[in-house]
Amino acid sequence: MRSVRLAVLGYGNVGSALARAARAAGHDVTFADNPANPGAADATVAGDPRLRGVAVAPAADAIAGADLVIVARRWRQR
Repeated sequence: MRSVRLAVLGYGNVGSALARAARAAGHDVTFADNPANPGAADATVAGDPRLRGVAVAPAADAIAGADLVIVARRWRQR
């Protein structure tokens, strides 16, 4: 099976769960860092051993290198 490069925008419950599943399946995962909350993505990766190997990069870099982009952000209806 070919490894897929995923960019995940959002590293909360949903984004982290998707990243863990993708890493367990042998895929490359990059979290897009949120400039409004610097360091939070790195802290998420460091705090969960199941996210070992997940990279963190600025959104533009994460997306540019991805085969698939997953948006796992909270949607707030107005």
